[in-house]
Amino acid sequence: MPETILEIDSIVSGYGELEILHGASLTVGSGEIVALIGSNGAGKSTLMKTVTGLLKMRSGEIRLRGESLKGASPESIVRKGINLVPEGRHVFAGMKVEDNLLVGAYGLSKSVRDAKLAETLARFPLLKERAKQDAGSLSGGQQQLLVVARALMRSPSVLLLDEPSLGLSPIMVETVFEVIGSLRESGVSVLLVEQNVTAGLELADRAYVIENGAIVRTGQAKDMLADPSLSNSFLGSGAE
Repeated sequence: MPETILEIDSIVSGYGELEILHGASLTVGSGEIVALIGSNGAGKSTLMKTVTGLLKMRSGEIRLRGESLKGASPESIVRKGINLVPEGRHVFAGMKVEDNLLVGAYGLSKSVRDAKLAETLARFPLLKERAKQDAGSLSGGQQQLLVVARALMRSPSVLLLDEPSLGLSPIMVETVFEVIGSLRESGVSVLLVEQNVTAGLELADRAYVIENGAIVRTGQAKDMLADPSLSNSFLGSGAE
């Protein structure tokens, strides 16, 4: 079992008076890809937003390498090593690809930004070829690669990915998943919410099932793929 990097312990959160998460708990280990699966409205995106401070946690605890994140601002959480790629491709359409990437390194020194830009463009040759293009001219799949690459500009310890393959062509889905798989080798831990549940479980090491804002099951991803009870609920349809 890898060292625990991210620990989510009995968190409660929601929107206004509406409580969505009811004591959800999970862990992500070093260099591990963990899938979070569940139906629409189960609380997946709410959990992601709570971890990154975009939603206030009402109770519970979130720890990064044992350090509590309670009360930390979203900016502080990014600096500490957690970054979120939210659902949808949020690029700055009128800015060049390389400038979009530099936004991800905001607050770092110029020398560090430049070094990270060179490293990231070398890692993503498709983006390097289009570095001087406006981000809005990229295809949907290329924009998804751009937002993942932008999140990596801060060298996060944990990357949260919310529906990275949504709306992409099969070829670009394969490309995006290859990139996600490569993060394991570089030591980046991943918490993955993916509407293509089968593909997400094939990529992941472990998985959690969330229902009505609570974790109801956890196990090895390969075991969940082979479980007929999960197949009936989530697998095969490509739906959340």
